[in-house]
Amino acid sequence: MKSVILAALLLLPFAVGVAQARTDAPRIPSIQMTCAQAISVYENYKRIYVLTLSGDIVPVYGPKPVSQRRKMFCKGHNQHVWSYWVRTRDDNTCVIGAYCQ
Repeated sequence: MKSVILAALLLLPFAVGVAQARTDAPRIPSIQMTCAQAISVYENYKRIYVLTLSGDIVPVYGPKPVSQRRKMFCKGHNQHVWSYWVRTRDDNTCVIGAYCQ
């Protein structure tokens, strides 16, 4: 019984790491991807990483994926659907999502 509990405790961090690896977006900044790759990453994970001017890599999440843009309707007065873009290897204004403002 003790060996089963010990084995479970030893394997728990590995199991958690595998589960997180499947749900977290790759930590590759969008500038190292093509536009098609960036759109695909954002569609699948609802998150993408970008490189800041200071060189930090930060996650971006929140806008609806670009595939849902046609279905969006902004409720507020004078609000419109805006594109959210990131810089990629092949496009300085790659649209990956949309939001209301």
